[in-house]
Amino acid sequence: MKKPSTQHSAFTLVEVIIGVAILSIVMASITVLTIVSIQANQANVNRLTAYYLAQEGVEGLRNYRDSNWMQNYTWDKSFSGGTDYKIDYQSLSAPPWELTMLNNIDPDTTLLYLATDEYGRNYYTHQEEGEASKFHRYLHITRVANDDGGEEDIIEVTAIVEWEDHGRELDIQVSSLLTDWREGPI
Repeated sequence: MKKPSTQHSAFTLVEVIIGVAILSIVMASITVLTIVSIQANQANVNRLTAYYLAQEGVEGLRNYRDSNWMQNYTWDKSFSGGTDYKIDYQSLSAPPWELTMLNNIDPDTTLLYLATDEYGRNYYTHQEEGEASKFHRYLHITRVANDDGGEEDIIEVTAIVEWEDHGRELDIQVSSLLTDWREGPI
């Protein structure tokens, strides 16, 4: 009769160390991947927000132009070429947009604040309401020259939104041509 073995198979110290090392590498990789994913997601949110704010600036000036017509002003009253402006939504009153000329691009005057209206909706404004955001917005307006070198009734409006992300200065620019469309096609 054979005597039962008293040896038990067990993990050696080397096998345990190798297993812990592999598990540590996997956990570290998952952690780094998660952090990079969160940072990329936040960068995308910031880029989309900046694009929205730039588009809002262009659409705001387009609405401002239309408000001028409805109030029997010239289409380009209060804005001229070669100048920078900031624009803010006021309310449903006429005019709904407030356009302010900037003498220079100063980070304090172009900073947007995140505010909340009476209905609990968030919006961005240049007025010091709510919490300061990371975004700066201004509009640059340029008159388009015709073939003879004179100016036409066409302006190019470029909305510029700037922000900082992980020490990098980023910006988005959205441009559009605006005309006195009551005069007919270009």
